[in-house]
Amino acid sequence: MTDIKYEGEVAIDTAYLTKLADELEIGEPTLMDIIGQLEKSRIEMEKNRLETEQMRADYERFKAEAEKTLNRRLKDAENELARAKASALSMVQSAKASADYVLEEIQKLQKKRESENLGSHLDQARRTIRENLRANEGKYDPVEDRRDENYVLPRPLRSTAVGKAIYLS
Repeated sequence: MTDIKYEGEVAIDTAYLTKLADELEIGEPTLMDIIGQLEKSRIEMEKNRLETEQMRADYERFKAEAEKTLNRRLKDAENELARAKASALSMVQSAKASADYVLEEIQKLQKKRESENLGSHLDQARRTIRENLRANEGKYDPVEDRRDENYVLPRPLRSTAVGKAIYLS
C-alpha cells in the first residue's frame, strides 16, 4: 500500500485520491477539492434521482390516463357494437316482416285467382242447394202440423173486440 495521510480521524489512501483526482479531472488533489467534487457528484446524483422519480411519476400518470382512455374507448366500442347489433336485428326483423307480408299477399292473390275460377262453380252449387231446399222445405220444418178433424173444443170461443185487453193468468 502507498502512504496514507491522516487528517483528524480519517485515513485516506493517497493513490486512491490521485486516481480519483485524475477521474474527476482536477489537478493536484487536495482533500477539500476531492470532497467538493464528491459533493457536486452527490448533488448531481440527487438531482438525477429526483428527475427519475418525477419521470416515474409522470410515466405512472401517463400510464393511468392511457389505461383510462383505452378502457373508455373499449367501452365505447362495445356500446357501438351493441347498437350495431340492435340495428342489424331491427333490419333483419323488418326484412322478415316485409317478406312475410309479400308472401301473404301472394297467397291472397292465388286464393283470389282460384276463387274466380271457383266462383262459377259456387254459383251453380248455390242454385242447386236452393232448389233442393225449396223442394224439401216441408221436410226441414220442425213444427209439425197435426190436424185432428174430430177434435172438439171444451168450450166455445168468445169473440174479442179489437183493442180489448186480454188478461192471462
